[in-house]
Amino acid sequence: MFECMDLSVLSTDTLEQRLLALEAARSELAGREMVVLGELDRRQVAVGDGARCLSEWVAARCDVSLDTARSLVRT
Repeated sequence: MFECMDLSVLSTDTLEQRLLALEAARSELAGREMVVLGELDRRQVAVGDGARCLSEWVAARCDVSLDTARSLVRT
C-alpha cells in the first residue's frame, strides 16, 4: 500500500491522502485490538499467567510500558 520512496516528489494532496489512509488503518487495528483485549480480560488470562492485572500482563506480553498498557486496557 505504501511503498518506500522519496516523499519529497509527492504532491501535498497525495501526502494528505496517505496520512488519512494510515490513520484509518490505525483506527481499524486499534478497534480490533480492543475486541481482543476485551476477550482476554473476560477469560482472565492475566490472572492465569500470574499477573496482577490485565495491564501488567499486556505490558509484559506486548513489550510496552505499563502506562501504555494501562491506556490500552482502559480504552
